[in-house]
Amino acid sequence: MNKISAIIPTYNRESFIVSALESVLQQTRQVDEIIVVDDGSTDNTEVLLRKYQDRIKYIKQNNAGPAAARNTGLLSSSGEYIAFLDSDDTWVSDKIELQLDLFRHHPDVDIVFGCMANVPINKHSEVPKIEKKYAHRKMLIKSGFVSNIIDCLIYDNIIPTPTVVMKRCCVKKVGLFNEELMIAEDFEYWLRACLYCRFGYIDRILVIRGRHEGNLVNDWVKMNTMHLAVLKQWSCSNNEVIKRRQNLISKKTRAISYDLGSHFLGIFDFSKAYKYLQVGCPGMNRLPQWLVKFFMAFCLKRFVK
Repeated sequence: MNKISAIIPTYNRESFIVSALESVLQQTRQVDEIIVVDDGSTDNTEVLLRKYQDRIKYIKQNNAGPAAARNTGLLSSSGEYIAFLDSDDTWVSDKIELQLDLFRHHPDVDIVFGCMANVPINKHSEVPKIEKKYAHRKMLIKSGFVSNIIDCLIYDNIIPTPTVVMKRCCVKKVGLFNEELMIAEDFEYWLRACLYCRFGYIDRILVIRGRHEGNLVNDWVKMNTMHLAVLKQWSCSNNEVIKRRQNLISKKTRAISYDLGSHFLGIFDFSKAYKYLQVGCPGMNRLPQWLVKFFMAFCLKRFVK
């Protein structure tokens, strides 16, 4: 049987880490190696994990961000397959079994992901709500191979990292996570990966994310700002596949910039509103709402400090 390594980066998640780890231990198809990378926690994470010391590989490092923690896990792992889990999320019990089954039926697939549902902490009786419904409209497939993964990713970050299982060969092709990014590092990684790897998709909830105030994705402005920066940097590549998608990238860049500009206009930060709204020139200047917002930002930034 193929060996599977599970990598769990964590930072001050004493309230969630045990549930995350237990969801890995309770899989219908057990993983062979669990690596918990403690990215400099100052809470009781290390104490809580001591009772699992004979079942996990625990690595503690100075705080360096999620990308660095995942890289530590990757470099310390030995499995032929690598699975990711964030320390405030939980896997459904048959996640690994489902994904290995897809790999068996489609040996040419390199990376398999699925759906992640959001459930507010302390409200687990609620019906999980699936994020990224775009994935359902664009990626329901019979073969298990997502042929349009690049276009889907440009449209939105439709790959929830805690749902991913990938072959070790992907690391050789794609490299490690970009440690300069403190957020959207996984989005940047999957953009790189889609140029070299084949993706499979399972139309099932594989991961439950417990929503709480500490979720990194809660910072909407930072998340969208970083997505915009990642897309711009990625679009500068000389790769022919990327060159053929410049129109789609420009369309998405304008859409994110419009949303950011609208946000800053709403909080009366007119300079930033103008900075992002002007990205829509040209392309969005036929939209009345863009014209109104752009004109307001242009005028008010000159008079309101």
